[in-house]
Amino acid sequence: MRPRGITAVVAAVAVVLAVAQAPHAEAATTSSVSLSASAAKVTVGSSVSLRAAAPRGRFASTDKVLFQRKVSGTWRGIAYRTLGSDGRTALSVKPALGTGYYRVLKPRTTKFTQAVSTTVKVVSVRITSSVVLTAGSTAVSEGATVDFTIQSPASAYTPGETVQLQTRRPGEAWAISKTLNLTSGGTAAAALTPPLGTSEFRAVKPQTDRYSAATSTPVTVTVSDKPEPVDPVVTVNGTGTSLAVTTSDPVARATFSVNEGEKVALATADIAGMSQPTVSVQDPDGVDIPLATLGNVSMNTRWSFVAPRSGTFTVLLSAAGGGAGSTRLVVTTPLTHAAAVNGAPQALTATPLPGRELRVTFAADNGEYLSSVIGNPVQWNQHAMRLVDVATGEEVEIVERDVQFGMWKIPADSDYRLELEPYAADAMAGDLSVSASRPAVATVNGPTIEASIDRPGDIEAYAVDLTEGQTVTLGVTYDGVDDNAAYLVEIRGAGDAPYGSVMGAQGLNDLKVWETGTYVLLLRGKGLTTPTFRLDISTPLAIAPELNGDPVHVSTVHAGRVVEGTVAADAGDVISLHTANATYGPTNPGRPVFDQVRLVNVASGQGVSPVDGRTDYTTIWQVPLNGEYRLVWSPTSAYTMTFDLSVLRAVPQPLNPNSPTSNVAIDRPGAVEAFTVPVTKGDRLAVAISSSDESRYHLNVSGAAGDAELYMTEREALVAAKTGVVNLVVQGPSSGTGAAPLHLDVTTPARKTAVLDGSPVTMTTGQNAGREMWAEFTAGKDDYVSYALANRVRWSTRQVRLVNASTGQSVWRVGAGERYQADPFETWKIPADGSYRFELEPAAATTMSADLTVSKTRAVPITVDVTTKRVSLARAGAPAVYTFSANAGVALALAQNGTFPGLDTPSGADLVVETPFGSTLLRTQVGPTITYSSMTPESTGTYTLVVRPKDGMTGTMSFRLSAP
Repeated sequence: MRPRGITAVVAAVAVVLAVAQAPHAEAATTSSVSLSASAAKVTVGSSVSLRAAAPRGRFASTDKVLFQRKVSGTWRGIAYRTLGSDGRTALSVKPALGTGYYRVLKPRTTKFTQAVSTTVKVVSVRITSSVVLTAGSTAVSEGATVDFTIQSPASAYTPGETVQLQTRRPGEAWAISKTLNLTSGGTAAAALTPPLGTSEFRAVKPQTDRYSAATSTPVTVTVSDKPEPVDPVVTVNGTGTSLAVTTSDPVARATFSVNEGEKVALATADIAGMSQPTVSVQDPDGVDIPLATLGNVSMNTRWSFVAPRSGTFTVLLSAAGGGAGSTRLVVTTPLTHAAAVNGAPQALTATPLPGRELRVTFAADNGEYLSSVIGNPVQWNQHAMRLVDVATGEEVEIVERDVQFGMWKIPADSDYRLELEPYAADAMAGDLSVSASRPAVATVNGPTIEASIDRPGDIEAYAVDLTEGQTVTLGVTYDGVDDNAAYLVEIRGAGDAPYGSVMGAQGLNDLKVWETGTYVLLLRGKGLTTPTFRLDISTPLAIAPELNGDPVHVSTVHAGRVVEGTVAADAGDVISLHTANATYGPTNPGRPVFDQVRLVNVASGQGVSPVDGRTDYTTIWQVPLNGEYRLVWSPTSAYTMTFDLSVLRAVPQPLNPNSPTSNVAIDRPGAVEAFTVPVTKGDRLAVAISSSDESRYHLNVSGAAGDAELYMTEREALVAAKTGVVNLVVQGPSSGTGAAPLHLDVTTPARKTAVLDGSPVTMTTGQNAGREMWAEFTAGKDDYVSYALANRVRWSTRQVRLVNASTGQSVWRVGAGERYQADPFETWKIPADGSYRFELEPAAATTMSADLTVSKTRAVPITVDVTTKRVSLARAGAPAVYTFSANAGVALALAQNGTFPGLDTPSGADLVVETPFGSTLLRTQVGPTITYSSMTPESTGTYTLVVRPKDGMTGTMSFRLSAP
């Protein structure tokens, strides 16, 4: 049997070989066999059991028989079956349509002659089918559609079979009207429009290989003349008229009368039985009129148009997608009210007429900013809102709107009409307030404007002169929570062009002025609130920070004001910005909330990316070029802020790899220490930091060896991608200064030379924490090498690599499928003569040492089924290696045990069997208890068995490899 995977099962192995002797030749005994069928006649698709039997003494229990079927006059085999102990066996077949002939053949064996049964005949016939036709209605009016359903009983059809719907007029032959396919439930459906008079319909199911033909009983349908309909009349601005549609009468009609120029709305309400009504309108001459629809909400729809002439109009209503149902059709013209600007609220209502447009008229003056708001809304879901000049009929451009609010700038002294159009068939109602405001004068960096919204929907407007090139911050603050917010609606620029829009509850916006002129700021309460608010208009506050000087006290005074200052720095300088003693509010203590703190080169305008690791209070940059730089603080919210600002500079100090540990102390909040480390492309560099200060120092690495971040006690290994410098920036704890210094070590690997099977070599990081250690040695092709450690002091490695010293290529471990391993009891096979090195990488920022012994051995060939092999593991860490040949699919058994003095673990060695392709076939532990394992090679070739002492142990072991 071909193996399906690797098997390593611990079990006792016993091998028993048995060889059968050839018997003396004897004369074959006459045999016989019979065949019978469970049924002589079946329907297509049914199974028949063919039963074969041989008499006692005419068969052996291992004899097989062949079931045959006659095909085109030739007997052909179907399947073999083995006779049971009673001489019987059976085979299930599904005969094809027609007559099938079967027999069974018992082949000749050394003991019995060939035997053939008599022929058995089985007839397979079609299944009797039937079909039933029903009509949705047998008496309809002319033009009506009749739904027909065809049903075939269960077990009398196959899904997808075709079925015909046939029609016959008196004195005519049957004709096919529709050809359909039966569903999985045995049904088919069709809709036909029968002609005037009497027609017969029937369903015909054609014969198939499996089922017989079937014809339904005819169904007679009588179609009579359609009566002339009388259209109901809908009263304009009345309660409406009920209309119904059916499958036989899918379009309902109604009429109404209006005058030329009237705005007409049609709404459907109380909808039942239909998902969506569809409406069209014809003028008095029967010409379709285009309709405007503002919404199409399920169970509630509205349409509108302007009457092109006076007269009677016709409505055609149907159900979208067909079907039946009913609705109430309401036809309305607008209801007009009068209101006073800044006067008392005007009650508006369309109840009980759904879909009716509401209009309000009032007078307004040029230059005013006018707003409207709906209070106490009823069914005020969504609507179209328009302000129209009554004299000209022109619509005024809307500045801002939502469901209950609208705002416009009045272009001329005139009477105006506010048109409020429902979104759907809603009967809207509410209290309308109309307010107007003229802009008050405001100044940049002037006093804070304090005001309040007196009525829901009122607008406060302010005009301010701005100059091209200015960057202006607009800050809006208010009392209370966001639900009672004041916010900037829009900024109207020079020439009254829209310049900006809603900012939301944060109330902060930066405006870049591109054109000198007067700008208008429009504010209102959120929703229908009446908040008290403050408005600040400011340009950036300029400060003059001194590098490494005393902190600068900053007070923005204006909410949201940007702060700017310039400093001079040289390429490579590290600039840090630190804030302290911060408040914001006006009263809430805390740190300033900055959206961004930027450093920008004044000459080029290019921003400098901050060093990774920004804290809440400190931001750090490394300057790329000599020059002046602008520091920009931008708040996230419209708060006034006070804080003490320090801008500090650190000039990077040169630091050579493997220098004594640098003890870095941060003695001022926000200060940093910077270092530059020279590297050559390909250098392996380790950076390690440690400190007893739990406030956590922070180290950023950038430059020729890539980017990294280190915290507290941590180590990072880097490889220089190019020749240049590595930049190191040390930040203090978030509290500002460290109670204890930070220990910084930057190292390249410490190299030692080792001799295979020689004396131990002391591997140590020396005085530098985290230093990588290399042990170099010479080895030959096919050497198996390993290492052991003794006298370990604080030893903890992240990984151990075996590397070709010339190429830098890592060597794979035996049977592991990996390049790296920290355990000191692994084995590597040398691929070519040359110099190699073990690279031992510390796991943390600590100093450590250990005595390293490097050992080698050569593989010893052995054969399967030899006597027990005894192995002496006398050198600490030195493995024993054996090779043997194995065949694919041939199971092998392994028995082994070992003795290791001083052993305090279940095993003292690791035993691995490696495949010819380097993967692991078996891995097990060696200990004092005899262990049995089995394995099945997947391929033929040379396998390697390696015994590896653990952690420098010595001892002896025995094993025996055999084929069961």
